[in-house]
Amino acid sequence: MARTPAWRRYLRLFGADVAGDLDDEIHFHLAAKSEELVAQGRSREAAQQEAERSFGDLARVRADCEQWSREREKQRRRKGWWGAWRQDIGYGFRQLRHGWGATLLAVTTLALGIGAVTAVFSVLYAVVLRPLPLPEPDRLVMLWTARDGRDDVVTPRNFDAWRRESRSFTRLSALDRGTLTLSDRGPATQLAAGRVTADFFAAFGVARSS
Repeated sequence: MARTPAWRRYLRLFGADVAGDLDDEIHFHLAAKSEELVAQGRSREAAQQEAERSFGDLARVRADCEQWSREREKQRRRKGWWGAWRQDIGYGFRQLRHGWGATLLAVTTLALGIGAVTAVFSVLYAVVLRPLPLPEPDRLVMLWTARDGRDDVVTPRNFDAWRRESRSFTRLSALDRGTLTLSDRGPATQLAAGRVTADFFAAFGVARSS
């Protein structure tokens, strides 16, 4: 008895199997024709040969049918996707229209959430993520000494030894941060300041203006 074609179509989860479906269809028609000839009194081998002969150029027919089936499957998927998308959008708008209070609350919540995330990311990018406006900022490092688990001041003797004996750094420069008082005719103002070695700006790749 001929096999029912394309039984696997009802078991699919990941889309159509065009080649498999086509093989099932061809096998079904060949088997049906062969069974018909056997019922007329021919041997099964002769019936099989006659069925294949009456079918024509099997390879050519299979190639043409596969191409047509793939084009049809693409159109079906395209129409199905567009129809499902249109239905979802329409359903969403109908739900929003009927529940305008909940819609307003949801939109307001989303707006506040997006605004807060944008503000946090802007601060994080400016403080942490954005690279320094210097050439090759990833090659800059800071060195210091520690005593009893606390940061300690680097003495001039240690700094000179580092600069003289170091082979891992292109250039070393020192910075001593502090505050200065600026006074003129008006009230005095305290400013953040620092004393640096002569090659400080060269270590950052910044040329000093004359």
